[in-house]
Amino acid sequence: MDNVWWKQVTKANLFIKEAINTLLDDQSLVLCLSDHLPWPETMRELIMDGVNTANFDRTIRLMDASEAEGDPGAYLLRNYCSADLRSKYRPGKGGYAKFLAECEGSTLSGAYIWIKNASPTEVKAWNSFIGDYLSYLGKRSGGVFLLEAGGEGEISRKKNLRVMVYEKEIGAYDAFVFNLLLAAEYAGSVYGKQYLAELASLVASESLELGGECIRRGEAFLSDPFGVYSQLAADFGVSSKSRDEIDRCMWTAQIKLVFPLIEEFRRKFIKRRSSFIAGSLPHPDTAGHMIDDPKEVEIGMLNFLASKDQWPLNHGEWEGIKVHHEARNILAHMGTLSPDRLKEIFRAHT
Repeated sequence: MDNVWWKQVTKANLFIKEAINTLLDDQSLVLCLSDHLPWPETMRELIMDGVNTANFDRTIRLMDASEAEGDPGAYLLRNYCSADLRSKYRPGKGGYAKFLAECEGSTLSGAYIWIKNASPTEVKAWNSFIGDYLSYLGKRSGGVFLLEAGGEGEISRKKNLRVMVYEKEIGAYDAFVFNLLLAAEYAGSVYGKQYLAELASLVASESLELGGECIRRGEAFLSDPFGVYSQLAADFGVSSKSRDEIDRCMWTAQIKLVFPLIEEFRRKFIKRRSSFIAGSLPHPDTAGHMIDDPKEVEIGMLNFLASKDQWPLNHGEWEGIKVHHEARNILAHMGTLSPDRLKEIFRAHT
């Protein structure tokens, strides 16, 4: 699933490529990532592979922010300068940032420094240091940084430091595309696959990984969305929705798919049996308005007129009117259709 997301979904893949190209341009970068970033290790691997393949001159150093113990400059001096260089450092204006930017012989100039797992305080410290370092560096060649941050609010914009915000680059539609790609492996009908993707997108809107796992459960998830989702939510660090919320997700997904199918059935039936319908008109609708055009007859009136006037329909047509009319009534009154009823409707349109 991780490769489907980061390699096959267009905007997710572009996010990877933009990060790679930024680093290859020797430009430092902040990635503002969401709390539920899907498959972060895969993201890191793909970026590192892309950079390493195109640039043999720099080495990527992936580090945990805690290693710096709150002082990025002191950490870099200890780890990227020889003892002789360290002995030349003197505290003063510009501090570590100025010294590291201007000194020669530091291994920092040949490295990409990737800082992960930073707390808001650590993000602030690294953000400040990188901004100062780049300012003192000017047009000289030096170290290139990639800082992982949380929300965009943690970042102070600095000259020459690019900021990419995951939640601005990638949205709900991209998550739905991902879910459709996964649902394509489901053994159901085309509409069944679409419903599975729609439902997972709504139920697991907080976590793409959780939604992917719901889709992987396929029939079990469709039969018991609340049960399967509730079992999985804790594993993905998600606060579980209530049964009422899940029912609302089911209703929304069914409205999106089933109402257009009801309308498609109505239009095709009217086109095929307009003479029967015309023979039962005019007839008042629920608001008391007289309907005399077959095209204006909605599914409820079709059901009533067909029964009242005993239209000579075949079994499939009678069942079609009944199934679509009942589905419309259930959804119109905020109810949800059973898995078996959904399959029955989907079968009627394949």
